Amino acid sequence: LAQAAPLVVVSVEYRLAPENPFPACMQDVYEALQWCAYGEHPALTLCGPAGRRSLSVGGDSAGGNLAAVMALLARDGLDGDLKPAARSITIAHSLLVYPTMNADDTPSRRAYRDAYIIPGTVVDFFHDAYFGDRKHSLDADIRAHPLAAKSFSGLPPTTFIIAKRDPLYDEATAYSQALAAAGVPVRTVEYDVPHGFFMWAF
Repeated sequence: LAQAAPLVVVSVEYRLAPENPFPACMQDVYEALQWCAYGEHPALTLCGPAGRRSLSVGGDSAGGNLAAVMALLARDGLDGDLKPAARSITIAHSLLVYPTMNADDTPSRRAYRDAYIIPGTVVDFFHDAYFGDRKHSLDADIRAHPLAAKSFSGLPPTTFIIAKRDPLYDEATAYSQALAAAGVPVRTVEYDVPHGFFMWAF
């Protein structure tokens, strides 16, 4: 993507769980997004003046969750603590690659519980590491579960790349359908492959 797209690409090295549980990595990504919007790095100035840059967010798996959260926070004018943001951010586009959207026990998680690459059991482990004892108390928190949003209207045009043989298939599809039903321009591409394929070399 960085080589093919005429864009400045910023990859965020956010803190990881379990050493740094929710909401650490989400807050790191929010701070990085603010930096992209208002920072003065020479690469960023190529994208326009501070506060008026065209920004897109994207990620795969947990990164897709974080990208979706950033789009929701930007739309609602909120910061990483769900308080009114000091400075607004406009997201022009989202790219969500087989994103994790909630912690529900879905049919695809059960169907691919013992799948290769990323089985459902590993997805459960990741959720437990990230949320810890707060796993179910965060069901209504959009910073953890974007599908919990009360409205999806006003979100940026979004491209979904979804793996069919993936424990996360159902929740990624549900988010795609929720955005489309809210009038958000959505493009969804599905591949009959397992989770993680976006990193494969072809």
